[in-house]
Amino acid sequence: MLDVSEQLHNEPLDPEPHQRNVYSRNTPISVIMHLAVVDVEGQAFVERILSTTVHSLIIAIIFIIIIFITIIFITIIFITIIFITIIFITIIFITIIFITHYLHYPLSSLPIIFITDGMTNGGRLTLY
Repeated sequence: MLDVSEQLHNEPLDPEPHQRNVYSRNTPISVIMHLAVVDVEGQAFVERILSTTVHSLIIAIIFIIIIFITIIFITIIFITIIFITIIFITIIFITIIFITHYLHYPLSSLPIIFITDGMTNGGRLTLY
Protein backbone atom coordinates (compact mmCIF):
# COMPACT_ATOMS: atom_id res chain seq x y z
CA MET A 1 0.00 0.00 0.00
CA LEU A 2 1.40 3.37 -0.95
CA ASP A 3 1.37 6.32 1.34
CA VAL A 4 -0.70 9.34 0.29
CA SER A 5 2.40 11.46 -0.25
CA GLU A 6 3.93 8.70 -2.41
CA GLN A 7 0.71 8.47 -4.44
CA LEU A 8 0.78 12.22 -5.02
CA HIS A 9 4.45 12.06 -5.90
CA ASN A 10 3.96 9.19 -8.36
CA GLU A 11 1.06 10.85 -10.21
CA PRO A 12 2.04 12.54 -13.47
CA LEU A 13 1.93 16.32 -13.47
CA ASP A 14 -0.02 16.47 -16.70
CA PRO A 15 -2.93 14.01 -16.41
CA GLU A 16 -4.51 12.24 -19.32
CA PRO A 17 -6.93 14.35 -21.40
CA HIS A 18 -9.99 12.40 -20.21
CA GLN A 19 -9.00 13.04 -16.57
CA ARG A 20 -8.33 16.73 -17.14
CA ASN A 21 -11.93 17.52 -18.09
CA VAL A 22 -13.67 16.02 -15.07
CA TYR A 23 -15.40 18.78 -13.13
CA SER A 24 -17.46 18.27 -10.02
CA ARG A 25 -21.26 18.47 -10.05
CA ASN A 26 -21.14 21.41 -7.63
CA THR A 27 -19.13 23.61 -9.99
CA PRO A 28 -21.00 26.89 -10.49
CA ILE A 29 -22.36 27.59 -13.96
CA SER A 30 -20.20 30.73 -14.29
CA VAL A 31 -17.07 28.62 -13.74
CA ILE A 32 -18.33 26.04 -16.23
CA MET A 33 -19.02 28.77 -18.79
CA HIS A 34 -15.53 30.19 -18.19
CA LEU A 35 -14.05 26.73 -18.63
CA ALA A 36 -16.08 26.31 -21.82
CA VAL A 37 -14.47 29.45 -23.20
CA VAL A 38 -10.95 28.69 -21.99
CA ASP A 39 -10.64 24.92 -22.30
CA VAL A 40 -11.16 23.87 -25.91
CA GLU A 41 -10.61 20.15 -25.26
CA GLY A 42 -13.16 20.04 -22.46
CA GLN A 43 -15.77 22.02 -24.32
CA ALA A 44 -17.84 18.99 -25.31
CA PHE A 45 -17.88 17.77 -21.71
CA VAL A 46 -18.96 21.21 -20.47
CA GLU A 47 -21.71 21.35 -23.08
CA ARG A 48 -22.86 17.94 -21.88
CA ILE A 49 -22.96 19.20 -18.27
CA LEU A 50 -24.91 22.29 -19.32
CA SER A 51 -27.35 20.30 -21.44
CA THR A 52 -28.03 17.81 -18.63
CA THR A 53 -28.49 20.69 -16.19
CA VAL A 54 -30.96 22.40 -18.50
CA HIS A 55 -32.80 19.13 -19.14
CA SER A 56 -33.05 18.37 -15.43
CA LEU A 57 -34.28 21.91 -14.74
CA ILE A 58 -36.93 21.60 -17.45
CA ILE A 59 -38.05 18.21 -16.11
CA ALA A 60 -38.18 19.59 -12.55
CA ILE A 61 -40.25 22.59 -13.67
CA ILE A 62 -42.65 20.31 -15.57
CA PHE A 63 -43.07 18.07 -12.52
CA ILE A 64 -43.70 21.08 -10.27
CA ILE A 65 -46.32 22.40 -12.69
CA ILE A 66 -48.00 18.98 -12.85
CA ILE A 67 -48.02 18.74 -9.04
CA PHE A 68 -49.54 22.23 -8.70
CA ILE A 69 -52.22 21.49 -11.31
CA THR A 70 -53.05 18.21 -9.55
CA ILE A 71 -53.33 19.96 -6.17
CA ILE A 72 -55.56 22.65 -7.69
CA PHE A 73 -57.85 20.06 -9.32
CA ILE A 74 -58.08 17.98 -6.13
CA THR A 75 -58.92 21.14 -4.15
CA ILE A 76 -61.61 22.13 -6.67
CA ILE A 77 -63.11 18.62 -6.55
CA PHE A 78 -63.19 18.62 -2.73
CA ILE A 79 -64.74 22.10 -2.62
CA THR A 80 -67.44 21.05 -5.10
CA ILE A 81 -68.17 17.89 -3.11
CA ILE A 82 -68.46 19.95 0.08
CA PHE A 83 -70.78 22.49 -1.59
CA ILE A 84 -72.97 19.75 -3.10
CA THR A 85 -73.18 18.05 0.30
CA ILE A 86 -74.14 21.34 1.98
CA ILE A 87 -76.81 21.97 -0.67
CA PHE A 88 -78.31 18.48 -0.25
CA ILE A 89 -78.30 18.75 3.55
CA THR A 90 -79.98 22.16 3.27
CA ILE A 91 -82.64 20.77 0.91
CA ILE A 92 -83.30 17.86 3.28
CA PHE A 93 -83.62 20.19 6.29
CA ILE A 94 -85.91 22.58 4.38
CA THR A 95 -88.07 19.60 3.35
CA ILE A 96 -88.23 18.32 6.94
CA ILE A 97 -89.13 21.78 8.25
CA PHE A 98 -91.79 22.19 5.53
CA ILE A 99 -93.37 18.80 6.23
CA THR A 100 -93.35 19.11 10.03
CA HIS A 101 -94.28 22.79 10.31
CA TYR A 102 -96.61 23.54 7.42
CA LEU A 103 -98.22 20.15 6.84
CA HIS A 104 -98.45 19.48 10.61
CA TYR A 105 -97.07 15.97 10.46
CA PRO A 106 -95.09 14.79 13.49
CA LEU A 107 -91.39 14.22 13.03
CA SER A 108 -91.75 10.49 13.77
CA SER A 109 -93.97 9.99 10.70
CA LEU A 110 -91.38 11.33 8.26
CA PRO A 111 -90.21 7.90 7.02
CA ILE A 112 -93.83 6.92 6.32
CA ILE A 113 -94.42 10.21 4.49
CA PHE A 114 -91.31 9.82 2.35
CA ILE A 115 -92.23 6.24 1.48
CA THR A 116 -95.97 6.68 0.86
CA ASP A 117 -96.14 10.27 -0.42
CA GLY A 118 -96.87 10.37 -4.13
CA MET A 119 -98.11 6.79 -4.22
CA THR A 120 -101.46 7.49 -2.54
CA ASN A 121 -104.49 9.56 -3.52
CA GLY A 122 -103.32 13.05 -4.46
CA GLY A 123 -100.02 12.63 -2.65
CA ARG A 124 -101.76 12.60 0.77
CA LEU A 125 -100.75 10.23 3.51
CA THR A 126 -103.11 7.30 3.82
CA LEU A 127 -102.73 5.10 6.87
CA TYR A 128 -104.06 1.54 6.61
